[in-house]
Amino acid sequence: MKKNLSFILFILITMAIFSETSDSVEPVIHKKPEKISAAEQRSLLRDPPVGEEIVNPAEFGRAEGVFLAWSGWGIDTITDVAYAVAEDFQVYMLVANTYNQTIAYDHLAANSVNMENVSFILDNAISSSSMWIRDYGPFYIYEDGDRGIIDYVYGTYQTDDFIPITIANYFGFPYYSNNLVHHGGNHITDGNGMAFVSTNIYNYNPGFSQEQISNDFRDYLGIDSLIVVAPMNGDGTGHIDMFCKLLSDTLFIVGEYESATTSYPGDYELLNNLAIYLDSVTNIDGRDFKVERIIMPPYYYGGPAGTINYTYTNSLIINDKVLVPIYGFETDEEALNTYARLMPEHEIIGLNSSFIIQYWGATHCITNLHHSQNPLIVFHEKIDSLDYNVSPQIKFRLNPKFENSQASVFYKLESEVFYTEIPASLLNGIWNATLPAMTENFNYYIYGEATSGENEFETTLPENAPFVTFEVYVQNVFAQNNIVKPFIELSNFPNPFNPETMIKFTTENTEYTEIIIYNIKGQKIKKLEIRNLKLGINEVIWDGTNQTNKLVSSGIYFYKLKTANYEQTRKMVLMK
Repeated sequence: MKKNLSFILFILITMAIFSETSDSVEPVIHKKPEKISAAEQRSLLRDPPVGEEIVNPAEFGRAEGVFLAWSGWGIDTITDVAYAVAEDFQVYMLVANTYNQTIAYDHLAANSVNMENVSFILDNAISSSSMWIRDYGPFYIYEDGDRGIIDYVYGTYQTDDFIPITIANYFGFPYYSNNLVHHGGNHITDGNGMAFVSTNIYNYNPGFSQEQISNDFRDYLGIDSLIVVAPMNGDGTGHIDMFCKLLSDTLFIVGEYESATTSYPGDYELLNNLAIYLDSVTNIDGRDFKVERIIMPPYYYGGPAGTINYTYTNSLIINDKVLVPIYGFETDEEALNTYARLMPEHEIIGLNSSFIIQYWGATHCITNLHHSQNPLIVFHEKIDSLDYNVSPQIKFRLNPKFENSQASVFYKLESEVFYTEIPASLLNGIWNATLPAMTENFNYYIYGEATSGENEFETTLPENAPFVTFEVYVQNVFAQNNIVKPFIELSNFPNPFNPETMIKFTTENTEYTEIIIYNIKGQKIKKLEIRNLKLGINEVIWDGTNQTNKLVSSGIYFYKLKTANYEQTRKMVLMK
């Protein structure tokens, strides 16, 4: 369920800035990879996927859970992430052995993590360097609709290089070896065949031409357009996730320093120029990206790595939650408010990252996503109100992009019981369905489907449609032909209900009125008798029985209030 919380501060007061309370090993710096010779790199295995359609899903898409690594340090931060994620989604904790699994389990349980949503994956390669699972972890693809994993060369800490294969084997996914050095923190995709990386992709792979690298992204990830930007001068990783992020298929945030004096030399100008550039970039369908700025705390000289590049773009999106690194600064609240403003349907959670950022990483760097079997989602700016007798256009986007897809909009007038389907047409990546001119309030929802290989994906918006739909108020709906309709505020409570519910309505006259109950097939279940109808508020109880007073089954039902000149219908759910 989407949450309308503005933000939640997840700062643990017991943790002092720059300290961790539970670590058993020395922290490991999140650094750039070691140089690999061109000859050595070319000798490594290449095994590209062979499917007809390859799709690389975006982080803002649908995911089943989050990968974390129990590396023996940064334990408080790992625990905070697990707590926030496991509340609603799965946590997959990588551990070196059963001994560490027991330690991890006991620590997480003692800190109120929902252990029903925590699974452990054993790999004896997990060590102190394994904290940075974003970079060595799996790159997910959908190969003809089936999930698979790309295993790039990590090159920084060799013991971590084959952990993606462990993850692939755990889930029974195919995996494909790639001899390019590429890190997850240096990879952003829009789910529509476009990716963004820093120039480190060239620096890490000197034996490959730019054209060869672009072709590799196409062959392994289905990326048809690769955008390469300059990294920050003062960031030790050179990764793109340290200074920008895609919040949706059309919206970037880019870091912004208050002035040149608060950044590493040149980074103030670099980020400003990047924001201008990304604002000019169009996606594969020809649509512009929108760019918003988010505050960057002042650059810091010092710490165990020599410098600290504080950033708020190094966040994690996991379905309707956003985990944002915070540091105990005054700028934390401003950053959280920026996320809340740009992602109002998400729960924004601030996580204390003041310790791990000293080692050049934050929330995004220590997490990775387990993408869902069904990745398809809908982006849409809902309609809340409409002028009388106007024909609305419902526009939306499906993500990720599958070549074989179709979509529809279903709508129902307030006076109707059943939904009418309007097929949508696709132009430049945007689906559009035109509804008839509306003269009364109505509900609608969006349905999309895609086929890839032998896989079929379906999605709706709202996610639980048709049980939950968008409600649209039509202006002047009660003033048609200067006739004031006599009923308002038709509702029932409780809803859902068991065993009975009270239907309440308001009337401005006492003409004959009836309420009829229908099932989801439109079959009449029962007519409710309204005795002593009066002006103002009236109430009538339905006890969940049919016309012969037999209890009906659980499910969706509709109740229609009807007079000689007026009808209004509402939905209710009987749950047993």
